[in-house]
Amino acid sequence: MHYLAHTQSCTSVEQAIKCDFRESGVDILVLGKETALEFHALEPTGLKLLHKETIYGQILDLKAWKQPGADTSVIAVLTAFPHLFVLSTGGTSSFLRTVSSVSLVERSGRLSDEITCLSVDTSSRCLLAHVYAGLVRVFPLGKEVKKKGRRSSTMKKEKEMGDEKFVLEEEVDLERGYNVVLPDLNVFAISLLALPSSYPPTIGLIQQDYTGQRVFKTYALDLSNKEFFADDQLLTRKSVRLEDYGSNTIISVKSSASVEDVEEKEEGVVIVGETMAVWISLLVPEGERKSEVTSTKRKRRDTFERTIGTKLPISVITAYCQVEGNSNQFVLGDLYGTFYTLNIEKSTDNREKVLSLEIENLGLTSSAKCIVYLANNYLFVGSHFSDSQLVRLPVKPSAIDAMDVDDGSGSGPVAVGNKGKGKASDKLEVIANFTNLGPIYDFRVVDVEGVGHSHVVTCSGGFGQGSLRIVRQGVGLNELASFDFESVQKCWSFRSNKAGKADHLLLSSTHDSRILAFESSEGEEAEEGSVEELESFANFKFDAPTLSVLQLDSGTVVQVLREGIVFGWQGRVDGVKGFRGGSNWKHPDGKKITVAAAEGDYLALGFEGGEIVLLRGTDPDQSKDLELIKSMDMSNELACLALSTIHGKTVLAAGLWNVHSVCLLALPDLSLLHEQAIETSFPLRSVELSTFEDSSYLLVGTGEGTLIHYQFDENNTPIANTKKQIRLGTQAITFTSFESHEGSAVFVTCDQPAIISRGVDRFNYTVVGMKNVVSVATFDNVNYPSCLAFVTSDGVRIGKFDQLEKLHPTSFSAIGLA
Repeated sequence: MHYLAHTQSCTSVEQAIKCDFRESGVDILVLGKETALEFHALEPTGLKLLHKETIYGQILDLKAWKQPGADTSVIAVLTAFPHLFVLSTGGTSSFLRTVSSVSLVERSGRLSDEITCLSVDTSSRCLLAHVYAGLVRVFPLGKEVKKKGRRSSTMKKEKEMGDEKFVLEEEVDLERGYNVVLPDLNVFAISLLALPSSYPPTIGLIQQDYTGQRVFKTYALDLSNKEFFADDQLLTRKSVRLEDYGSNTIISVKSSASVEDVEEKEEGVVIVGETMAVWISLLVPEGERKSEVTSTKRKRRDTFERTIGTKLPISVITAYCQVEGNSNQFVLGDLYGTFYTLNIEKSTDNREKVLSLEIENLGLTSSAKCIVYLANNYLFVGSHFSDSQLVRLPVKPSAIDAMDVDDGSGSGPVAVGNKGKGKASDKLEVIANFTNLGPIYDFRVVDVEGVGHSHVVTCSGGFGQGSLRIVRQGVGLNELASFDFESVQKCWSFRSNKAGKADHLLLSSTHDSRILAFESSEGEEAEEGSVEELESFANFKFDAPTLSVLQLDSGTVVQVLREGIVFGWQGRVDGVKGFRGGSNWKHPDGKKITVAAAEGDYLALGFEGGEIVLLRGTDPDQSKDLELIKSMDMSNELACLALSTIHGKTVLAAGLWNVHSVCLLALPDLSLLHEQAIETSFPLRSVELSTFEDSSYLLVGTGEGTLIHYQFDENNTPIANTKKQIRLGTQAITFTSFESHEGSAVFVTCDQPAIISRGVDRFNYTVVGMKNVVSVATFDNVNYPSCLAFVTSDGVRIGKFDQLEKLHPTSFSAIGLA
């Protein structure tokens, strides 16, 4: 049976917003990636993924606002269906909940060719969706309560400031939405303007007339009568013709005026095109308005225009954001990755009259699809044609007052929690990159190394930021230490402190064994992080190869040799913490050991001829020997042993050479629970009892690289119909269980090493990007936390894995390749 599954979800960031969605006053970053929503926390070291939700349909726009009495924001999501729904936090029960949803399909409508978007009134009175040409869908977020008294029909269109009161509702109901006809069809930009709350909701739009010229228009929205009208209080009640034929961005400048002084301040918008940015006044101080309107009447014009423009380098502005704390400064990003700052210079008097617009080039980043201001001078740049980035604006030392962010320089997080700390810069700084493989125009599958691991070579990106990406699937190792030892075949770790972390590593070769001691922070004399090769340890044998090293819960460390076992117990010798003394144990009949396993204080040894001996460790203060519990003859040679606790009971799994079966034995009496026949013509080489979340499994590895696994029932019996079989390689398989970032996992050692983890209703098999792995051991050391030790043909390496089930792309810029 064949099935298709996504190995990599979408990486292109189309939308991004910042809001306090989960907790009041704590902002998170919400990203729209085609068919998925991602929620990221803003942490001192960068962004941390909190939740990911798949959406049915392509996400076109996101908007956030707060309802009255709500502690957190809600998010409106517009999809290409077209469908609109509103999300809010689910509290402790779930991350998300859908507040309201509605279909926007119009059977007789024609989808807009230029722009599909959402816009929210700054006073949270209404939500507007522009999907169809000549039509907008308006969703009231509250109710208008009219003042007492009649209004004549002639005054219906002549609304005065403060004439109506708007009362918001606590819950959003999208079913109350209605369509309003828009007089203009060729709309290239549309937005609700950031006017004072005493004005009715007003939209501004850029429309292209029959001559091809762009025109800026405004329409006030009557929420009671569900229609647009021309607000005579606005200077642009007719239209403003734009000189730049590429004008396509409306920047609504949020007013700083209160209701009392709104008549004394100038309000407006900035229209950005391909060659210039223009300030258009919507409201001017009352005294100035009268004289200038009179002036326009002499010229027989029915509207007054006050515009201030500045030239831009030829570009296509695709995203912008306001600098937090400064309503007159904006960051612009264009299609080719150039960033600019737009400063609106105003007079210093109470009128705040706009004097000029200033543009400053900040440098190059990724092609911006969206920009979000995170914290002081830190921006998130979402990109469709290149990698998304976390960048920092150029600031003076006294202005740095933000979050700590690791800039990747190796010097640690940049401390910007207090003024005067951090790094000053006169250029735009890229702090972190977030890989984006799209858009992919072409690709080829190649076997780069000739070992059966295919890589994908893609042609990705565009607009001067195209690249070749070599993508390999699997998990990469972050190597922390390496040792050049020859002929090492196996390794094991153990701890010298019963409650501490691993600080010893035993390496076994064909002729001898050696022990490396890793000095932890508890060492007083040795330098932190130092490694020492020991000449002796307890009564361990260094002149013979080691079969296994096992550590019991009592602290006893056991070295398993062919002739028998030697062990030492933890304690203090002359006041120094370590191993005190040691002992040994051999089979009374001189049988040689072939396999061994341990769990808790139980130690199981397998001998020639198929005999199993069960020993138990005791408190070293009471007894210095291991206690013999039980022995049992399996009548077949033992291929492998595994001990683990399944459903609260300790179970021993014994794999047999000749009959190709696994016997499950209960401890401590070694009674037979179940014998599972393994359908294979190859000998069994390893067995493992693993628990993933709440389910337990029997893993069996054969000599030719096949993995077979069964799920246990509550009686610790494998369920026959849960059998799964997969070919991982061509050589013998061995297992090593460990804990990864995603939970429990099993490292499979063979000619093509892999990691087994549990996904949603299935196992995930992740290829490991390492060659010639011979043996693996867990190594959780103070200086190397949550690591693994690997024995390869080149020596011993210590490191930790990146995220499992991840693609690892390598990028090569396409510029200059020709």
